[in-house]
Amino acid sequence: MYLLDTNVWLERLLDQERSSEVILFLERIPLIDLRLTDLSLHCIA
Repeated sequence: MYLLDTNVWLERLLDQERSSEVILFLERIPLIDLRLTDLSLHCIA
């Protein structure tokens, strides 16, 4: 399992400098293995 920090999600959502790396990571890892904290969800929303 992977607990992804808020900054990882924001990197992709805001299409920042390392967005392509996030895309590659997310393509490799099954969604069932990704985790997000309540705080991260709140910060992103």
